Amino acid sequence: MTEVYEAFRAAGVDDSTAKAAAGAIPLAHDVATRIDIERVRQEIAEFKADIYRALWLQGLGIVTLTVALLRILP
Repeated sequence: MTEVYEAFRAAGVDDSTAKAAAGAIPLAHDVATRIDIERVRQEIAEFKADIYRALWLQGLGIVTLTVALLRILP
């Protein structure tokens, strides 16, 4: 931010405007890159797969329990 502020000051921008403009520009380490976004998408896809797997296992457990109870109880 200091470099941007100094560049504005060197260009003749007044102090308060230079501070406001420099503060409005996001720093490079705060901005998500395409790689970051792709990584998040991949993590979401893996999480969804885990959720679907757990859902199927729960369904299988419910069916198994229902069949067992129907055989035990007349």
